[in-house]
Amino acid sequence: MTALRSIWRTLTAALLTAAYWLAVQGTALAAAKKPEPEEQSTGSGGAGWTISYALLILFVALGVFVVLKPSRRRDRANPEQYGE
Repeated sequence: MTALRSIWRTLTAALLTAAYWLAVQGTALAAAKKPEPEEQSTGSGGAGWTISYALLILFVALGVFVVLKPSRRRDRANPEQYGE
């Protein structure tokens, strides 16, 4: 149960961070200047793929975290009696 609570806490923090980042990103994009007419024809906007890469990195990091997270179980060796 402790491991599940730890994963839930980490997932909650990651989701809150992503929500905050998206909220700030929307405000920053809304304040951007309008492109000039010759820039519109080239289609050189880069904001569409940055969110995709950020989500990809987030999912890869969460996958690595879930797979590599050690368990909190301790394997104790059985005590051995010598000389008896």
